[in-house]
Amino acid sequence: VDLVSLNSTPQPMSATPAELEFEEKAVPLWRYQQLDQLSKHHLKNRARNLEDSVGKSRLPLRVAQDSESLICWIIDVQVMLSEAVGTPISHSEFGLPKALLARREGQDMPSPDMAPPTDRGEHGDSQGSYLESRAAALASKERARGSGIF
Repeated sequence: VDLVSLNSTPQPMSATPAELEFEEKAVPLWRYQQLDQLSKHHLKNRARNLEDSVGKSRLPLRVAQDSESLICWIIDVQVMLSEAVGTPISHSEFGLPKALLARREGQDMPSPDMAPPTDRGEHGDSQGSYLESRAAALASKERARGSGIF
């Protein structure tokens, strides 16, 4: 008996994939309904697993620790990750309720520069340009900080 299938919510044929391939790693994806049934401890573990798989420095800061915020953070990261690998999946496709999505629209969503960089094939040169520009901006910021003019 497959315990996973006994505990999973039935999904339509057009359901989101169970995982995505990111930098040669399989990253599991979770729907809202699955996450909503987990304890806060297990949600934190799922968030840590995402940070480990993708790289903590590539992800938006995880500030709030309540269950709803953790679920939203996990889904936000999954949306960004799906876009980064060229298989965009929306918040609603991950099952985020419309009421919760509407409440979140007024909040600051993670900025695109926090999306995990990946090899985008033909778009690799634009990613390289972005990374070079980002490095130059950070270097400029450091020079200004160390100049002592303030």
